[in-house]
Amino acid sequence: LTAVDKRIEQLIQKKALLEDYKKGVMQQLFTQAIRFKNDDGKDFPDWEEKALEELCNGEISNGVFNDPAKVGSGYRLINVSDMYRGASIDVDSLSRVELTTNEFEKNQVQYGDLFFTRSSLVASGIAWSNVNLSSATDITFDGHLMKISPDLSLFHPVFLSKLMMTLE
Repeated sequence: LTAVDKRIEQLIQKKALLEDYKKGVMQQLFTQAIRFKNDDGKDFPDWEEKALEELCNGEISNGVFNDPAKVGSGYRLINVSDMYRGASIDVDSLSRVELTTNEFEKNQVQYGDLFFTRSSLVASGIAWSNVNLSSATDITFDGHLMKISPDLSLFHPVFLSKLMMTLE
């Protein structure tokens, strides 16, 4: 058992050293001290700093008024509570709301749209983000949320969603 304990301790130390090494390599990647090459053997271009709106189609928008009298049928509705369930919006569990065609078209959700909470019952829930990865065409979103539509030719929406969760 002493030999097993010693081996476990060695593995724990090795893991800690590898985690430190990973941190160092990641720092070098982000500062571009280490560069990857493309398939032609050339360096990828330098990173460009861009404002979020430069990476999106359209502007940040607010959703529809969630009238309790209109809940139960109609279009699927992303609510604040749906933001905290899972790594992406679970469209099968969404509530429904009746809207006019004009209201829906103005607030229709597309694949890759990213949402942020504008308000929450607790401070840590404000500015929470989540992403829609469904191609369903009958989804809208609540007015307590803000939506951006990323330019999907620039990056994958999951990447942007994860990035938004790391920002303070």
